[in-house]
Amino acid sequence: MSLKSSALIVALSLLFFLITATSFASLGVLLPAMIAEFQWNWTTAGLGFTVLALATGLFSPIAASALERLGARSLYAGGGGVMALGFGLMAATTGVASYLAAAALIGAGFALLANVAGTYLVGRAASQSRRNLLIGVYLAAGGAG
Repeated sequence: MSLKSSALIVALSLLFFLITATSFASLGVLLPAMIAEFQWNWTTAGLGFTVLALATGLFSPIAASALERLGARSLYAGGGGVMALGFGLMAATTGVASYLAAAALIGAGFALLANVAGTYLVGRAASQSRRNLLIGVYLAAGGAG
C-alpha cells in the first residue's frame, strides 16, 4: 500500500472520529444544558437524536448515488457545508423547530461525510489483503468518536 493510500485512510479515519464526536456524541453532552435553558423535557430533547438518526438513514442512499455522480471531493464539500449549516442553526437555536431542523441538517451532512463515502474510499485505497481490516479500523474510529 502506498504512502498516499495510507495517509488517505488515516485522514478519513480521523475525520470520521471528529464527525461522530461533533454530532451524535456531543449532542448527548449538550442536552442537559439545553433542557435547562429552554425548559424542555427529555422527550422533546431526545427527539433531536431521533431526527439526527433518521436524517442520516434517509440521506445514506443519496450519499451513495452522489458519490457515483459527483465524486468524493464534491460529496465531502457538500456534506461539510450541510453540516456547517446544521451546526450554525444549532448554535442559534431558540426553540424546538430550529433544534429539530438543525439535527436534520447535521444528520444529512453526517450521511454525506461518514459511513458510505468513507467506507468506499477506504476500500478503494486499501490493498485486497488488508481491505477488511482497514475498513474495520475506519469504522472503529467513527465508533470511538
